[in-house]
Amino acid sequence: MQRSSLPLALRWTIDVGAPPVNGAAPVSDDHLVYLALRTGQIAAYDLSDGRERWRKDIKVSHPMAVDADLLFAATDDTLMALRANDGALVWEADVVTTAPLFARDGWLIAISTGNVMAFRAADGARVWQRDIGATTVRPGAGDDKLFVALDDARIVALKLADGEQVWEKSLGGATETPFVTNGRVYAGASDRYLYCLDAAKGEILWAQRLGGAPRGSASGDGSHVFIVTLDNLVRAYDLRSGNQRWQHGVNHRPMTGTVSLGGIVLVGSAASAEIWAWVAQSGKPAGSIVTPAEPAVPPAFVSRGAEGAFVFVVSGGLANQWKLTLLATAGDPPLVPLSALPGLALEEKR
Repeated sequence: MQRSSLPLALRWTIDVGAPPVNGAAPVSDDHLVYLALRTGQIAAYDLSDGRERWRKDIKVSHPMAVDADLLFAATDDTLMALRANDGALVWEADVVTTAPLFARDGWLIAISTGNVMAFRAADGARVWQRDIGATTVRPGAGDDKLFVALDDARIVALKLADGEQVWEKSLGGATETPFVTNGRVYAGASDRYLYCLDAAKGEILWAQRLGGAPRGSASGDGSHVFIVTLDNLVRAYDLRSGNQRWQHGVNHRPMTGTVSLGGIVLVGSAASAEIWAWVAQSGKPAGSIVTPAEPAVPPAFVSRGAEGAFVFVVSGGLANQWKLTLLATAGDPPLVPLSALPGLALEEKR
């Protein structure tokens, strides 16, 4: 049974000394959390206690990405990979990026004025490049394909290995980052529709009218897709049929898209120190998470497997006291049946 992400408890709160880069949520790996600051620095903090591990003078211009012990950052004119444990420079390239970075399975994807570029993450070798059009949102990915949502309302599917175009589809409006699962691509568009496309062919399988424009990317739990819109409603649809299963209102304008973790759907607000939660299957309210202050950038939600979930919140504001807070699933880890007794067997005396 999957462990619920709630309740969450305060793990630690630290002063970071400066506001975060606009729109750049923290990113994390198994050991550290990384934050880009408007003072032109990247800082790394230990997940266990929030202690600062390193800080580098790098003026980040877009949300960062982390994968396989490397942290990827983009300045106004440079793309770089840093060693995650100490911030040492591994490689850099002269690239002007126009969208958040995407990293997965040894690949780094950067988008520059209409060009999608694929780099080998380990050494920065540029493997392929394709000119498909302008975008300012992070790509989505599934299996062996990359799905890029363009400003002109097209979604383009590219092979991750070589950049070959598989299909493109024009929708009724520009979308946020596509959400990909179970061989389908889900995208909420500015024409107030949620689209479901076949990931292999690009065919529209269904489209549902929304009451408002979508906010951020959709998410899912294996049987539902969840989306929040600017009419302050969270909706759940059946992944396969597109039938609406439930909807709920939120008290303030949402800051982020939906996040599905541990059977819970979460949505954050820019005008409230509160993150709302619902049970994914039923839509029943699951309470809310109160953060130390209103978030300055979107909270970062991270699944930690058997540990539950981590939520990173950066807050500050008029008092100019900028803090990074870690909230984590409360309670002891779930009991796991033993396949063998612990300890070493002693030799029997004869």
